[in-house]
Amino acid sequence: MVLSPILMVISPLRLHKSATLVVSYVGYKSVEVKAGVGIKVQLQTNASELNEVVVTGYTTQRKADLTGAVSVVSVDELAKQNENNPMKALQGRVPGMNISADGSPSGSATVRIRGIGTLNNNDPLYIIDGVPTKAGMHELNGSDIESIQVLKDASSASIYGSRAANGVIIITTKKGKEGRVNVDLDASIAASMYAHKMKVLNAKQYGQVMWQAYVNDGMDPNTNGLGYRYDWGYNAQGNPVLNSISMRKYLDGAGTTPAADTDWFDKTTRTGVVQNYNVAVSSGSDRHSSYFSLGYYKNLGIIKTSDFDRYSARMNTEYKLIKDVLTVGEHFTLSRTSEVQAPGGFPLRMFYSLILHSLFIQRAELMRVLSVVILIVRILLHVCIVTVIIVIFIGVLR
Repeated sequence: MVLSPILMVISPLRLHKSATLVVSYVGYKSVEVKAGVGIKVQLQTNASELNEVVVTGYTTQRKADLTGAVSVVSVDELAKQNENNPMKALQGRVPGMNISADGSPSGSATVRIRGIGTLNNNDPLYIIDGVPTKAGMHELNGSDIESIQVLKDASSASIYGSRAANGVIIITTKKGKEGRVNVDLDASIAASMYAHKMKVLNAKQYGQVMWQAYVNDGMDPNTNGLGYRYDWGYNAQGNPVLNSISMRKYLDGAGTTPAADTDWFDKTTRTGVVQNYNVAVSSGSDRHSSYFSLGYYKNLGIIKTSDFDRYSARMNTEYKLIKDVLTVGEHFTLSRTSEVQAPGGFPLRMFYSLILHSLFIQRAELMRVLSVVILIVRILLHVCIVTVIIVIFIGVLR
């Protein structure tokens, strides 16, 4: 199929003089023009999109040669979102794919590509560097992703079998590119908060509403079970009038539950803070490529004591020992995650979570430091082993 330049004439529109029109068409480059009278726009073909290489199972194809339902996601756009789960960042970017999230700090998401086809597991099959997995994608560092392809039609079953009945998401991680050594460092911080807070009554306002409800039902307001005591009566016109409200110091007979005017929404929520730090070192030549990265992600949830931590490391190396005949390499990844979810029955159990969090926070911080040290030691040992193996192979060939 050959695309040729097309000439478009824009129909009459009512626009402001300073407005800008963006004209786009599939397979052509978008053009921005200023609003005016009698605009003619000529679109040029976008050959780079048609020549883009897409991973489809065990092979790669040009985008122009694809016949199945395959969506290619721009990783550059995903990098602009400070999301822990790469799948959550795909919301609204892939036609026909429905993604829903629960808002937890871990960013866990439910992905549906071909709808619900069974009463059991409807999650798609994830292929990371050729390895199938059903694990949660929140354990994968989004900064290490090179490309994402989504196989949506039934043709994916011819490659992966029945496991592809719910669709396939192919993820390719980054590799070292030919040239000098590149060091990439990025850091970001974001805040999360409630867009709309619930407006609730305080203790006095709630008592007034309860008094009015009892009066409207023709009942005595002082028979309520919450401990409110009302001084009320009728005026000269026979209308009920509330003079004052009082409450016992303790709500129970044992004197263990004091009365209070507490805003539980304010006491159990906070402004969430998301921190993301990544460093990557890559290099390559015509015979080898290497990529090494470290990442740290921390999300303090908007519900107090809820949080998510992730330490991640990745090493991708390839070395061509005998030109294009024998290639030795590895795709090694290591991640450690810890999560504190919002307690069940929120906010009734929030008090217990606050107490436990204050008791164990010092011990948890010590364990995190030790875990990071162990992680770094393991990575260094792995690097040494791989280096020794490569040196031995090179010596044998010589």
